[in-house]
Amino acid sequence: MLLLLATACSSGADTAMYVEATVQARALTALQAEATVSARNASKAIQEATDTQAKLAEELPPTSEPSATPEPSATPEPSATPSPTPFVKSAQEVLVENVAAAIVFIETPAGSGTGFVVSDSGLIITAAHVIEGYDTVTIRPNGSNFTGDAQVIYVNYETDLAILSSPLNTPTFLKIEESDQIGSGHEVIAIGYPAADFLTDPEPSVSRGIISRPINEDGISFFEHDARILSGNSGGPLISVTTGNVLGANFLTYTDDIVGDALYYAISHTEIRNALMESNAVKLVDNRYVVVPTPTPAPTATPAPTPTPRPTPTA
Repeated sequence: MLLLLATACSSGADTAMYVEATVQARALTALQAEATVSARNASKAIQEATDTQAKLAEELPPTSEPSATPEPSATPEPSATPSPTPFVKSAQEVLVENVAAAIVFIETPAGSGTGFVVSDSGLIITAAHVIEGYDTVTIRPNGSNFTGDAQVIYVNYETDLAILSSPLNTPTFLKIEESDQIGSGHEVIAIGYPAADFLTDPEPSVSRGIISRPINEDGISFFEHDARILSGNSGGPLISVTTGNVLGANFLTYTDDIVGDALYYAISHTEIRNALMESNAVKLVDNRYVVVPTPTPAPTATPAPTPTPRPTPTA
């Protein structure tokens, strides 16, 4: 009985140990299975992370290698300030300057007017009514402080032209137009000293227009034009815009009291040439007008003194 009890006890102990071993084996198997699952999950996570990194690498721009820090460049020398573009004058501005350099302001006790130089010897053309009643007038070239006297050497009141001889010796003078084919529509400028009686330092005024028509009346030729002139412009030149030559000498403004329009007139260049050729005091030498010098009269011989008679001796 004791043996059976011992055997029974031994068998119970073995059974318990077997059961415990079985439980441990199952626990180990479960742990192994869990570890396997964890390993698989970890591997999957690693693969997913790898794929994500590869995808991001494809989407992001490649990282460039850091460039070397450039060497500092030398400070450039400051460049010189360019000169301003020179102002270019128009052809008409140049023409006006050339004409203005050859006109003179004429002053008399009765008023003032304009004249223009037509030779390098100082011959001046003006209107006869500007210098009427005077043999000598005061002149002042444009842009000059010089004031001098000019002698009246020719007057024609029918054509309203006068010629003055002045002490001016200048290369600046105006040429008189030679063509007689100047007609309506020809562009002109008028220049002179309008209303200069009220100014202490008058400046020439310029106006532009066209010839309305050439006129020949009683054998005298002149132009009607629309380049505005006023009192004081008398004797000033009417200039061809095309050639720059003198087409006439302004002498008259006519205003219609009813309509109010003004008409302007200039004695033609043909009459100016005729006046220069008619004047006994002017001649054409080498295609230039010069003053004929007035001959100096020979000095009268002083008579010998009458001898004083000797007294008759008394006897």
